Amino acid sequence: MIRIYLRLAIPLLAIFIALNIAARAFGSTQAPNPVLRGFTEGCEGKPQPCWYGIVPGVTSLAEADRIIRQQNFIKRQNTIVVIYDTFSNSPISSLTIGISASQPDKVQGLALDLTENIRLGDLLIQFDEPDWIDIHDNFRLTDLIYASENGTISLRTGIQSRFYPFQQNFEAIGLLPVKPIYENYSYNWYGFMPSWRYCQRRPLAAFCN
Repeated sequence: MIRIYLRLAIPLLAIFIALNIAARAFGSTQAPNPVLRGFTEGCEGKPQPCWYGIVPGVTSLAEADRIIRQQNFIKRQNTIVVIYDTFSNSPISSLTIGISASQPDKVQGLALDLTENIRLGDLLIQFDEPDWIDIHDNFRLTDLIYASENGTISLRTGIQSRFYPFQQNFEAIGLLPVKPIYENYSYNWYGFMPSWRYCQRRPLAAFCN
């Protein structure tokens, strides 16, 4: 029986490695994604998460407002969150800044709603492989999580296949100044695998029943 499993595992492993390489190769042949460029421009020497120089938990609201307006965003709402819209030919439809009562003058989070999806190859080139994968609603929504001691970047897919949760592009990005505890309801990143293989890692998860 063990030999049978090994015979099956080796070809599957080769397929998953090939998918990873293919995604990176495809991304490298495309023009740089303007959304991901924001994680480089203005962030030289700054820890991630950072977007055009805005670091959640560090950057003031006034400085963030100046940077965001330079990217042709227009402020629409300023209550418990600050919302900006863009009416230019931008890959971002809206940008939301979270505010905390404990630090009302600091950016506490960023949420980017995209009009142009981010390709997986672009993502892997920019950030390398994620740390966690967070799965919702019976694999209808999936977040890839990049976590560090300075904060978290999460990227959300749209509706997608139950069997290959990494085929879709990504349509929203979130930046937080803290590293959440995802272990209770998320997986470590195990690479490109069908959803049933992730369910084997945690068979008692609700979406695996």
